[in-house]
Amino acid sequence: MIVVVLLICLTATAAAADEGPPHAAVTVPRTLSEERALNGVSGLESEDQGRRSTRRRDVAAGDEARSAGVGGYVSALNIDSGTAVSFSGSFDYRFTRVIGLEIDATLAPRLRSPFPGYTILTGSPAVTAVPGLSGSLASSAVFTIYPGPTYTNPGGRAVILSNNVRITIPTTAARVEPYFVAGGGIASVRHTADLVYTPIVLTPNPPIGVTPTIRPITQRVTSSSIDMALTLGGGVGIRTVSQLWIEADLRAVRLLGNTDTNVGRFGVGARYRF
Repeated sequence: MIVVVLLICLTATAAAADEGPPHAAVTVPRTLSEERALNGVSGLESEDQGRRSTRRRDVAAGDEARSAGVGGYVSALNIDSGTAVSFSGSFDYRFTRVIGLEIDATLAPRLRSPFPGYTILTGSPAVTAVPGLSGSLASSAVFTIYPGPTYTNPGGRAVILSNNVRITIPTTAARVEPYFVAGGGIASVRHTADLVYTPIVLTPNPPIGVTPTIRPITQRVTSSSIDMALTLGGGVGIRTVSQLWIEADLRAVRLLGNTDTNVGRFGVGARYRF
């Protein structure tokens, strides 16, 4: 009987031991080579992610630096000692934040500069004798030729087209952007005027009878030229909103033709950047 009781107690103790809390999972320790391999893979992944982030930042910065813009100006154009109103338009493309290319066109629809040759044909001295006359008329009369032809009502137009390199000067001010331009192109200048010529009037001294009145002769004349144009100038832009700039622009243009001509242009305008 005692043996049976002992067997029952041993069986209950074994069953209780089997129903106890589970044992924790045993982690097998890694070897040194495995740890180094895992660390190397993690380092390569981190380095690759860093390179990708740097590349994305560089691409974003390059996209931001490359931009295009269009602008328009109203300027005062000085040419041949005359000043006229001119209108200009330009398109530029930036390859970087500093260097870009620009196409600029200027139109002065109404020039008021003197007609070429004005100083040569006017102001000539009067002629006090006329050859070919003889006898008592030549000895007793003094003949006067009134001043030669003159140019009146000057007009014309000028068109200047140039391709320029546009250099933006970096500054610490985010809203201020100075720039410098230099380049070349062609210019078409057209002058018009009225050539007024008064025919010769012979006035004997003393006068004989009534001197006839002769009306002057007027003829419209035109002079056109196409010259090479060299441009040098610059200005400053002030940003008003994110993509709109107000600019002040000053340029000097040298026209290389039969007679070299200096042209000055100063104006203000606006530029929109895409």
